[in-house]
Amino acid sequence: MIKKYVVSGCILLFLSVYSVAASLSPEALSLIKNATFEVVVLKDEGVGIAYEKPLPFKLLPFAQREDKYDSIGTGFLIAPNTFVTAAHVFNLHSRVLNRDIYIRNEKKEVFKVNQILKYASDRDYVVFTCDTIPAKLKPLKTTLRKLDSPVFAVGNALGEGVVIREGLLTSETFEEVDGKWKWLRFSAAASPGNSGGPLVDNAGNVIGIVMMKSENENLNYALPIQEVLSDVSKKGSVHEELPLGLPGWGETTTKRFFYEFPLPQSPHALATTLPGQLQSFISASLKELIVSKSATFFPKSNKPNYVVQAPLFSAVYPKLIIEDENRFWRFTPTQAQEDANENKALLEKNGAVRFWNLGGLRVLSLKLPDNESVESVVMHPKRFMDLLLKGLNVQRPFGKEAVKVTSLGNPVLKEIFDDNYGRKWVYWEWYLQPMNLVFTGVSLPTPDSISSIFIVHSMEDVLPSMLLKQSANLIIQDYQGSLTQWQSFLSQKDLCPLFFNQTGFVKNGKVLDVQTSYFKASIMPDVLAVTGSSLVIVNTSFVPSGNTSVIDATSLEIRENEHSDNRLSVLRFKKPSEDIPEYNQFWSVVSEEKAPYNKQVFSLKNNVATFFKVLKIGNPKTNTVNYVIQVTKSFEEDSRSGDLRRLADMLSSSIELKKRKEPAK
Repeated sequence: MIKKYVVSGCILLFLSVYSVAASLSPEALSLIKNATFEVVVLKDEGVGIAYEKPLPFKLLPFAQREDKYDSIGTGFLIAPNTFVTAAHVFNLHSRVLNRDIYIRNEKKEVFKVNQILKYASDRDYVVFTCDTIPAKLKPLKTTLRKLDSPVFAVGNALGEGVVIREGLLTSETFEEVDGKWKWLRFSAAASPGNSGGPLVDNAGNVIGIVMMKSENENLNYALPIQEVLSDVSKKGSVHEELPLGLPGWGETTTKRFFYEFPLPQSPHALATTLPGQLQSFISASLKELIVSKSATFFPKSNKPNYVVQAPLFSAVYPKLIIEDENRFWRFTPTQAQEDANENKALLEKNGAVRFWNLGGLRVLSLKLPDNESVESVVMHPKRFMDLLLKGLNVQRPFGKEAVKVTSLGNPVLKEIFDDNYGRKWVYWEWYLQPMNLVFTGVSLPTPDSISSIFIVHSMEDVLPSMLLKQSANLIIQDYQGSLTQWQSFLSQKDLCPLFFNQTGFVKNGKVLDVQTSYFKASIMPDVLAVTGSSLVIVNTSFVPSGNTSVIDATSLEIRENEHSDNRLSVLRFKKPSEDIPEYNQFWSVVSEEKAPYNKQVFSLKNNVATFFKVLKIGNPKTNTVNYVIQVTKSFEEDSRSGDLRRLADMLSSSIELKKRKEPAK
């Protein structure tokens, strides 16, 4: 299809200046000009969008900056108050801003579209009426096409005059899917503004509707006008061929969407209902694909599962679970974390924005400033996006300049949803109307940060919202924050995952009582001096549950503060299956208490030492779960060995192991 281009912050239509084809009679030229209209919508600068400085509108061409409307295509009259254009000009079945559509003549008069009489997305036409039209307006006549005859492509250049360009009707070609009709191919030049305009013969009679450009050759396409005239069904239809899949997954499918609806209806009514039908179909189709491939889809894959059985796993920043070339499920490379450390922007009060690419997705991690809380930012999403934009360089182009966007205002859509593992995500959409863009994202709140996956796409594309919601199930991340932030986070049931229902941190004097799904422990002040600013990190990993796997909190680390060397950890290891040798090698090191798990103190750096103690569950020869206690301390004197052993014994003696229960919903 002939698409719009976004240039200099506004939608421009690249058309030649007004010209007249000599082989058309003056009468035909006059009739074509009077019956051909520009399709326009009112310019929309968006609500709440802000920039770092005033926009330099003077850099835009005069006609463009003075025009109140954006031109989106061409339409023409074929019967009294009955107009035709391309369906992709109106694009009512995709997600676009639901605003009024007008036609405009060369006198700058505008007429509001009020009813849709015919609509077919596959053949790409729409027939419509307007509230009012100019008096004595004559429709264009139609006729059958003749190959190898002169034709003229008609379009409207930003309301400055009808452009008519000459060529030949060279051939016909079947449409690609089922061959139900033939496209007309012609050599007359066509530009984005020609979309929906008439293709006429040398008598000025319409033989087709200009639709799309050929990608590989200088030939353009039109739909025979007879395809429109023969439609007497009083029904509209949407046909879409949709390639579907998930980032990082080798399985894909193509689904055919077909939806019929009664006509006539208003453009607003259709723009309200049709995108929802398409989105529901995409969502159901993705779920159907996953169910049909459940034997090989994560986490039920019958191949060695390097994710579910990972013995020691940490994801300070989000990691995507992907299927590698051998169809094994693995975590994305650790390079993502290195990128996150390099691509960051510091915010006020210890906040930061980190951003990187992950399996084709754009990932953003917002470390909240000290004066912000997760719940307040989620409740005030404008503030959330404003913080992200401080670290991102989102610009609106204006001629040779570009102006940084500092705010997108409030999202047009926000909802909280649960993924397959009971984690709470926030789905939201922001519109950047002047650039025809949508910022679509899903965000995972944690005690001290919000990690997000974003896709920036055109307003016509409804697929990203469904992809992101499904991709959330393939993201894994640790939860961390100060003790104070944790206590607040655990109280926010709308944001806190279900698997944290059995997690708690309670201060009894100087003693911290800890509870997780697998153990209880009391942290004495001799072991670690815990305060409200102490950093608590909970590692989440996959654990068996029936015939599948679920996410749960399995390991814990507490530091005296964010920068302290004094810390303790309780790490849970599960014996891997025999088909992952590298994991079994690590398991042997732990279960046989080989270095560094051999109860020997060793130095990490000057005056900092660490000590591991293994807690074996059940018979050492048959056990399938081990716990490892780690205590790390900084010492002023070389008395570390005895102290670390004593502290590790003190911590391990306070641990009470529990049998995991499924979290109550």
